[in-house]
Amino acid sequence: RRAIFGKTRKIQPLLCAADFNDNTVVTGTVTGHFYLWNKDKVACERQLYVHDGPIYAVAKDKAGLVSASKDGYIKLWDHELKPVAGISSYSVLDAVPAPLNCAIHSVTVDINSTKMLLATKSGDMYEIVKDSGTALLLNESHAS
Repeated sequence: RRAIFGKTRKIQPLLCAADFNDNTVVTGTVTGHFYLWNKDKVACERQLYVHDGPIYAVAKDKAGLVSASKDGYIKLWDHELKPVAGISSYSVLDAVPAPLNCAIHSVTVDINSTKMLLATKSGDMYEIVKDSGTALLLNESHAS
């Protein structure tokens, strides 16, 4: 079946997806929007502008959802897709050492939902502790 974007949504590449709940799949777009899709209708029912660049990765989390973007930010969303109270975003540029390229291409959350693992375009891998925002460089690479 073909997806139905609707009249008000721009048809564009969908770069990533995550199963959000029983009825909804969330996709990240080139324009920095979340598109929320009804699983039964295969139709986009809502869009939210959430990043200042393409969203390359999304992952399900106990609190809701984690998104990562070309802008170097990881953002945390609750079950209503509102920013999580407290620390709701992290910048990979705050990590020491900073990555060669800040675009985040992959993100996942540990089973206890206390840490995130991310990989950048340049091949650097960081572990970020959610409560403190502390970043630990796990692997350094030199890809461009």
